[in-house]
Amino acid sequence: MYGLVKPKWVDPAAKPPALAGPLGVVVPAYNAADTIAACLASLQNQRGVTIDLVVVDDGSTDGTAEAAQTAGARVVRRAVNGGAGGARNEGAKHVGGDVLFFAEADGCYAPDHLRTCLRALADPEVGASIALGVRAWTGRDNAVTRWGDAVWIAAHSLVALGRRGTGAWCYRREAFAAAGGFDETLHHGEDLDLARRIGRLGRRTGVAGWATIRHRNPDTWGAWAREAWHKARARGLDEKPTAAAWLAQGLKAGLLAAIPAALVAGALARPLWLPVVLAALVALCTDRAENRLALRWLWVRRDWRSFPAVPPLCWLRRFCLAGGRLAGWARAEKSGRKSTGGKLY
Repeated sequence: MYGLVKPKWVDPAAKPPALAGPLGVVVPAYNAADTIAACLASLQNQRGVTIDLVVVDDGSTDGTAEAAQTAGARVVRRAVNGGAGGARNEGAKHVGGDVLFFAEADGCYAPDHLRTCLRALADPEVGASIALGVRAWTGRDNAVTRWGDAVWIAAHSLVALGRRGTGAWCYRREAFAAAGGFDETLHHGEDLDLARRIGRLGRRTGVAGWATIRHRNPDTWGAWAREAWHKARARGLDEKPTAAAWLAQGLKAGLLAAIPAALVAGALARPLWLPVVLAALVALCTDRAENRLALRWLWVRRDWRSFPAVPPLCWLRRFCLAGGRLAGWARAEKSGRKSTGGKLY
């Protein structure tokens, strides 16, 4: 599970709580001049909620701050790019309200998105919330983005079924402050990390219905690999691996690294071994629940063009997840960072 605390499904018919003030909305942005105006328009047109919105320009060089100001937003500038975590923490200081919502500068939100997130906060046990996203992809259309969209839908379906944890976009300010805000040393997976820490304070992450968000998926093989690596590294920073865990994760990375060589060797030297390696790739594509659901999604959509790319994409993601986790463990050990997670086997 990405989150160590099981999310709590909240009745979609529940009414959002009455807020003492506006909803504080923070949009961290780095070189987002092409997307920030559409993002802000979607937030400014939310139904049934008053917002106090600020854009934190995180050292952009493409005119992001000017584009945000033209769109009517208040802008806080940071001289040097320091990452989304730091920008979000900075933005939280500049908005009012007892509830905070952190948006993505390249996202466009359905008009009921904020109300859907707030609905989960009607439960006092809930310290953070998320609206499961039906992600309408915008941008390049290729096998990487189509498979990424299928995995996104599958992962959120598992959250809805209570079979995995999740990060959050909306936070009670007191829970956000008690957990220490976002970890500014992380550049990916900050929301997952914060949701885990809020969970360990006895507060749950609430899930209240589905809402549409238009968002750019990773659209190249390199972007797909980097996202997996950094997310796994963020998770690794929060774990306490034993010697057995180090050995197991190292063996996993080594075996995954051997698959391409085995494919080449099987094809050139011993063709009879090729079916065995191909069977291993099929197993790699179906060993995770979200992958199995994503494959069904492609099948239902009759997206035959994407199927040939699925095995190498699954291999690349699994290899980067294993390597990123090892990198996170190594960094935590070198820096003496204290884990807030439990002991990992």
